Amino acid sequence: MITNALNELSSNFDGIKFTRDEMKDHYLKEPNENFAYNLHWRIYNYAQIKFRTSKIAQKQNKNPEQLYSVLIDKFKIDKNHKYPENFDKLLKKERIPTNTPIKNGKIGEICQKYFPKVDKDKITAPGENTFEDIINTMSKENGVCLGFAHPYFLIRYLNNPETAIKNFIKKSNGLIKTTESYHQAYKSNINFSDISSTNKIIEKHGLLPLGGQDNHTSTIVFV
Repeated sequence: MITNALNELSSNFDGIKFTRDEMKDHYLKEPNENFAYNLHWRIYNYAQIKFRTSKIAQKQNKNPEQLYSVLIDKFKIDKNHKYPENFDKLLKKERIPTNTPIKNGKIGEICQKYFPKVDKDKITAPGENTFEDIINTMSKENGVCLGFAHPYFLIRYLNNPETAIKNFIKKSNGLIKTTESYHQAYKSNINFSDISSTNKIIEKHGLLPLGGQDNHTSTIVFV
């Protein structure tokens, strides 16, 4: 998915190269990231920043790869927050003028092809394993159960949430046993009644309601 996305981006913008080698130091965990977190967003952010840097380099008669390398090294922020908007703050801090917009629409259109999508309540993700593949793999393990993580963020994109949730649970072959009724990612600007409605749709299937801390490390273990 990474290779296909970057190749398509490169073929649509003359004189601008989008490469995995250039991207990996600041956006990828090497040697590989086959099951990555928000990998599609990292491709999008890299492409937007590289495009804008290249336009600046053209106006200043500089090498775009060299200028990108210099600026990205100064971009001291973790890979999941290397947004075009945050990069714009860096440009202002470095007093680098540019008339190029923060985001390029064509890049957005291309990258959307590689984003996860919900189509008729079926989720497809070009760069990730399918739901069925995950269930098949987890079914071979002992003592494993699965749950819905911050389900409000999933349900709001579904055309028919009740049917989709029922299908997910059925297709999980008994592995889905829990759901996060509350999650730290639910900010104060989210309507509580919407979260409650989401919980009611899921919990009526007998899943165990949990609170979530969104832990992605081995330093916090819940027993």
